[in-house]
Amino acid sequence: MKNLYLLTGILTASISAALASGPSPGPAPATAGPSFSNSAFSALHPNTPGARPDNAADRSNDLGISGAVDQFSDAPTTAGVKSKTVIPTAHGNLITLSGQYSYINTDDSRAFGSDLVTQSATIGGTAFINGNMFLGLNYTYSNATSGVNATGTSSHSDAHFVSLTAAMSLNQFLSIGVSGGYGNTDYTINTRTVGAVKGRANMDTWSISPYVSASIKSGRLISALTAAYQYETDSTTGAGFANNDDIGKFSIELRETFLASERLKVAVSAKFTDVLNGLGQSAFLPQSRTWATFGGKVSYQASKALEIYAGYSYVAFNQYLETHAINAGLKVTF
Repeated sequence: MKNLYLLTGILTASISAALASGPSPGPAPATAGPSFSNSAFSALHPNTPGARPDNAADRSNDLGISGAVDQFSDAPTTAGVKSKTVIPTAHGNLITLSGQYSYINTDDSRAFGSDLVTQSATIGGTAFINGNMFLGLNYTYSNATSGVNATGTSSHSDAHFVSLTAAMSLNQFLSIGVSGGYGNTDYTINTRTVGAVKGRANMDTWSISPYVSASIKSGRLISALTAAYQYETDSTTGAGFANNDDIGKFSIELRETFLASERLKVAVSAKFTDVLNGLGQSAFLPQSRTWATFGGKVSYQASKALEIYAGYSYVAFNQYLETHAINAGLKVTF
């Protein structure tokens, strides 16, 4: 518990600046009841895409940020042997290649909401330079199928996202960084309720997420508290739609990692997300402004170079969406 108090104190100044911007603008005026265009659009483009917990841009940036925080919090000197300081001041260069598979299932309780099943694969690489500089690059391909509960409208999508992450340590406890990138999503829409209507649409996504993180190690326990702001802009065209969305979010995550042995690590995390601005609202398709994500991860150092891991996360306290995610991957360090 004392770790949490210390981390909270370290980050207070950084977080207060983000929260001092004042309350977010109120929701947009409610629209009329759903039409065919509205119901088709909800399957394709559910209000503000960035306001969903299963948002692809969030997943892409979070993967880069998590990699940087993990590296600074517990950088190995050799495989299976953990450093005795949180952020080592003297450290050789490390190159890591990684791959991850994710399965994500979202249940939407809204009548005109969009249930979503996503499978994605990510490959990436990172460079840890001189013990205080982190660079990362990830590419993610996602395949998703969604369906609107009340109308029979469904869509299939293929998404390609690339993200870059750069971070550095400021001192023994603090690190800062930024993750951002570009994604393109191609949709095919099918609507049974008005005949075999098919349409295609495309969405371009740009995002950037600066963050600050504080880490401290006490015995076998490593605590990391990370605050981030994410700005995302989405531009959707096709299938009779032309829409632009801009959204800003603030998140804060606490992660506790226990070094069970020289080879085995167990981590648990809790993350709170608040949509600060840009939240779209409508009478038939409202959205939740806040939610929390709880997760766990087990990592095993199989050899000097190879680490394998598996994790699970659950989104809670979202008024309309319930999301479960399973991840499994490996890392090879040179």
